[in-house]
Amino acid sequence: MDREIIKTLSLKPFESQYKVMIIWQPELMHPSAANGILKILEEPPINTFFLLVSNAAERLLPTVISRTQLVQIPQLSDEDLDQYLQEKHGVESGRRQEIIQLAEGDLNLAIKLIDSEEDHYQDRFADWMRACYKHDYSKLQSFSEEFHDLDRLSQRNLFQYGLSMIRETLLHLSGADSISRIKSGEVKFIKDFSKIMTVEKVDHANRLINDAHYHLERNGSAKMIFLDLSLQLAKTINP
Repeated sequence: MDREIIKTLSLKPFESQYKVMIIWQPELMHPSAANGILKILEEPPINTFFLLVSNAAERLLPTVISRTQLVQIPQLSDEDLDQYLQEKHGVESGRRQEIIQLAEGDLNLAIKLIDSEEDHYQDRFADWMRACYKHDYSKLQSFSEEFHDLDRLSQRNLFQYGLSMIRETLLHLSGADSISRIKSGEVKFIKDFSKIMTVEKVDHANRLINDAHYHLERNGSAKMIFLDLSLQLAKTINP
C-alpha cells in the first residue's frame, strides 16, 4: 500500500496544480505500511496534500499523528438527523427514533439503516442480558448461533444498541435521567437492569462490548466473539 501511494503521487497532475491523497481509515493500516509513508508525510512533494480520515485517531501510530494536523468533525445532533430523515427520506416517526438511537450522529450509518429490516433490538438485548444474569449457558449458546446468522450490519447494530443501553444504565445510576435518550418502552428495562448493575460493572461491560465490536470489525468469527462476550458479561453482571 505504501508503495502504491508513493507511485501514485509520483505522477504529474494534469487537471490541477495540486495533488490530494485521501487515506480512508488509516488506523487499519498495517504498521509496516504506516511506517512506509512517514517520510512522504513529513516531506510531501510540492502542492501535495494528504487527508487521513479516521474514526479512531487514538489507534494511529504516534509517529503518524506527529506529522499531521488533527481536525475533529463533530457528529450530527439528534435533531439534525431527525430533520434529514424526515425531509430527505420521509421516514416515519417511530422508525426515525430507532435509527437515530443506533446511528448516534453517524449520517452514513443512518442512511444504511433506512433500507435495513427493522429489528426488535430492545427485546433481543433484554433477553440476552437476562440469560447472562441467569448464567443460562444453553440459551447463550443458542443466541450465539442466531447472532452468527445475522447479516453484518445487524450484528453491529445489536452491539451498538447494547452500548447505548449500557450508557443509559450509567446515566440512571448517576441520577442524570434528564439527558437520557431512551424510548418509553425501554424505561422499565433500564430501571430493572440498574438494580443489578454498579458503575464498575457498567464500565467493564462497556469495555467488553467495545472489544467484541472491534474484533467483529476485524472479521473474527461472529459466533465465537458473541459467545465469549456473553460468558464474560455473565461473570460481570452476576459474579
